[in-house]
Amino acid sequence: MTLCCLGPEGTFSHEMASALTDDDCLLFPTVTDVFLAVTEGKCDGIVPVENSDAGAVGPVMDCLSRATVVITGEAYLAVAHHFAAVVPAGEITALYAHPQAHDQCLKFIDMLGVPVIHTESNSASAAQAASHPGTGAITTETAARMAGLPLRQRSVQNTADNTTRFLRISADRPKTRPATGKCSLIIDPHADRPGLLYELLGVFDHHHLNLTRIESRPSKRGMGNYIFFIDVEIGPGLTKALEAVGRLASVKDLGWYGQTGGQEMSLRLPKVSGIEGRIAAPPSKSYTHRALIAAACADGRSVVRDPLHSEDTGVTVTALRQLGADITGTGDLVVEGTGGKFTASPGCTIDCHSSGTSMRMLLSLSLLADVPVCLTGSPRMQKRPVAPLVDALNTAGGKIHYLKESGFPPVCVDGKFRGGHMDIDASASSQFLSSALMAAPCAAEETVITTPCEPASREYLDITADVMATFGAPVTRDGYRRFSVSPGGYTPAAYTVEGDYSSASYFFAMAAVCTGTVEVTRLNPKSCQGDRVFLSLLAEMGCRVTEGTHAVTVTADGRLKGITAAMGNTPDVVLTLAAVAPFADGPTTITGIRNLRVKESDRLSAVVRIAALGGAVAEVSDDTITITPGRLSGGGTIDPEDDHRTVMSAAVVALGRGDVGILHPGCVQKSYPGFWDALREGGIL
Repeated sequence: MTLCCLGPEGTFSHEMASALTDDDCLLFPTVTDVFLAVTEGKCDGIVPVENSDAGAVGPVMDCLSRATVVITGEAYLAVAHHFAAVVPAGEITALYAHPQAHDQCLKFIDMLGVPVIHTESNSASAAQAASHPGTGAITTETAARMAGLPLRQRSVQNTADNTTRFLRISADRPKTRPATGKCSLIIDPHADRPGLLYELLGVFDHHHLNLTRIESRPSKRGMGNYIFFIDVEIGPGLTKALEAVGRLASVKDLGWYGQTGGQEMSLRLPKVSGIEGRIAAPPSKSYTHRALIAAACADGRSVVRDPLHSEDTGVTVTALRQLGADITGTGDLVVEGTGGKFTASPGCTIDCHSSGTSMRMLLSLSLLADVPVCLTGSPRMQKRPVAPLVDALNTAGGKIHYLKESGFPPVCVDGKFRGGHMDIDASASSQFLSSALMAAPCAAEETVITTPCEPASREYLDITADVMATFGAPVTRDGYRRFSVSPGGYTPAAYTVEGDYSSASYFFAMAAVCTGTVEVTRLNPKSCQGDRVFLSLLAEMGCRVTEGTHAVTVTADGRLKGITAAMGNTPDVVLTLAAVAPFADGPTTITGIRNLRVKESDRLSAVVRIAALGGAVAEVSDDTITITPGRLSGGGTIDPEDDHRTVMSAAVVALGRGDVGILHPGCVQKSYPGFWDALREGGIL
């Protein structure tokens, strides 16, 4: 479908639309014209909905409230305003700027101290300044280039946080609602009264639905009346929530679109260098999953402080609630444990979506339920193996059977976990072992688990044992080949989740490829997280790594060398290293990568594509991949195939070289919803 947007050429809307299609875009002079063309089915439209109201945002919101179009996707563009002029800044006598550009560059404009003449677009500003050589313009790089106007100073906006959200609008609504994603609504209350907004928001909270955006605008019903534009994450309770809201207000459904932002939605980041960043690490996903499970199995009340709130951990919270645990809170989580005796509703079906940790952990936990439990997930989840764990559980009291393909979800979990001796092949995933270990304290007898070969990603077993010990269920072990757990259950605890080294790795990598310094706080320097090894790899490549009490700093000067790294135990940072390798002097060889094909996506293929973005060739042979820089031109657009780690690794390459588009950037919701905000707020963008 052809795309249209607000013109003329050189606007941010045109830049966003051009990034989403290889075809020419239709350009219209007004927002109303864009909506009219979409309503008539001539094309799909790209319209801005975040940034200054001095721009097109106000008219877009008005048109959304009136038109019959639907939203089918979203995209984000990191925008930058530049100062352009024929003469140096100190010699200009006037400045041309669009009102929105004026608002966003006030500090720079005040410093110039010249009259400001408003124009209808950034392109018009550049054209006027080019026609009047004694003047300047606040404009875009594209508009300046089209007008032949030299850029005198880049990125003159007030703050680095200058990202605009765009919506893709269409005349045709998708036939089915996605399992995850967003739904955009306009809510017009039947009557305004004190506390009504709080009551409306309470409906969504009651149904455990997360609101990602709330904006109010004056209603046409008169002064003091408002309508609300709301984005809500799609979840099991959405239909009932909308029914309840409908009793209080008129609800206009503007459309739903996948969490990844809809078909073809993308983000482009600028090349940056000499960065000075300081970012707080998000809570660890691995620790959050395990702490929630231990708390739900404990006999009494636990508090999980600073948990990660993400798509994956949300799956685990929802599942534990379905199994009878009472979990409340929006920041810290209060968990009323079940004492290891889950009470689920008959016919209980748990959708794990794309959370592999949730699926595997719940396989063992569901044997503690009083009724059979069915576990299912996304199409990709249904291709991820679970047979080694199912086979072992079926020797320890389980009666688990497959509902579709043997060896893969969905499954029906029946029987009781009695414990005893189990032999688990964890060569494909240590989660098979972690799952049985976490259920073991609630078994009827002592559980002894052996594994015939070295487990994959074995450091995650250290995390499992660490959490279990904190909740009063220690694991006795002989290395990584024999584990025993006594029955006796878990003890309630107040548990604080530490920062995540996997997520921090992307910021450390940005320091390496962009040059400069990045400090990541909220990290435990003595953590047993295996992904800490990424710091030693960067040091070997030539970065300077400094560890403090609760923070780690990485500094780089642009001189990187290729290395050889064994990463069988740290698969989650393989992609991060692959993003750094194209910037090194010499090849980088990574071993232990065989199991990458059975992650959220085929991550072995993702390594090849990430390397190519950076201009490197990645050669795969059995359990090894070698990345050689400089063989390809690099750049382009990458489809992460709904894999959060591919997106964040692509961001590393994009910031290091520019000329990179990232489709579906919203899939970072799986493990790090605040990733893009952290880049801006931490001083990297």
